[in-house]
Amino acid sequence: MRYFTLSILVLLMFLLTSCASVPYTMTGTPKDPKPLDPSVDVVVVNAGSVPVLPRDYTYLGTIETEASVGCSSGGTINQLRNMARDVGANVVYVKRVGSGVAVLYTGFTVMASNCLTLLADFIYADAPLIAKWQEEDKKAKTADGAKE
Repeated sequence: MRYFTLSILVLLMFLLTSCASVPYTMTGTPKDPKPLDPSVDVVVVNAGSVPVLPRDYTYLGTIETEASVGCSSGGTINQLRNMARDVGANVVYVKRVGSGVAVLYTGFTVMASNCLTLLADFIYADAPLIAKWQEEDKKAKTADGAKE
């Protein structure tokens, strides 16, 4: 009985930790990143809306997220912002948006989730356009906070 209980606890811990993060593949990041200050806003920009980046920018890596059980678009976006801040990027430039199905088999039931998948570049740019995007992002966050 003790072995069975321990096995169930380990299985539950594994399942809960898999829901806590977005699986991803990251390439091209610097070996010694200089994280941004937490007060700096990281903006997410869709390449379909803004096909050209500012002239002088620094490329800091590419990330491709995958579907995982328990995913949410808000969680994926927030995690990308945090990861971008960790490598020193102030822009997440989303080049491809898609969706994937994550399937979890739990004994007798099957759970399927439709998850947001992204291919994005992390960049740092010090341009007036970036400052404008950061201001617009702040206003949108403030408006969302007021609605709740």
